[in-house]
Amino acid sequence: MFVLQGEVEKNFSAFKKGYLRVVGDNAIVNLLNASELRLLVEGRGDVPIRLLDLKAKAFYMGFNANDRVIEDFW
Repeated sequence: MFVLQGEVEKNFSAFKKGYLRVVGDNAIVNLLNASELRLLVEGRGDVPIRLLDLKAKAFYMGFNANDRVIEDFW
């Protein structure tokens, strides 16, 4: 358990920081279940998202576009 927790702690901490930055202490979000939160984040899928448009507008904090993790993401 410790190994798993230690391995994901850095990544989860970054996710948590970003999540709290967007959501903050919004009490309504705390009332949502997982599928409702997913719907808020992803939408219904009725608006086409062009990945290359997103990539062109992306900026990276602590990374650059040539880092392996960024290339793997896209």
